[in-house]
Amino acid sequence: MLICPIDFRRFKVLFYIFAEKYLYDKQNQPILKIYHSVVAAGKRQYWEHHHTECALSFVLSGGGNYLVEKKDYNFQKNDVLIFNSEERHFISEISDCEPFEMIGIKFE
Repeated sequence: MLICPIDFRRFKVLFYIFAEKYLYDKQNQPILKIYHSVVAAGKRQYWEHHHTECALSFVLSGGGNYLVEKKDYNFQKNDVLIFNSEERHFISEISDCEPFEMIGIKFE
């Protein structure tokens, strides 16, 4: 198999990939959610939200700005993001240096 690197900065098409897996307890209730996201660079439509679970995320590539409880934070590759339950957050912009990719865990 031949794998060629693609410079996604050349493309104007926005893409978004999201996958989520669950770990259940004996009562078949989800106790752990593992997710993987890939998002194209650029400003993002306002979508502040929160979760009932706590979340721990690891930035695999890319960077940008995260709005957390109306305060702006920069993030970059290898950063770890931790959110309390009910903490409002939103990725406001993803820099165009490379595609943004993140893996995370949500837990009660």
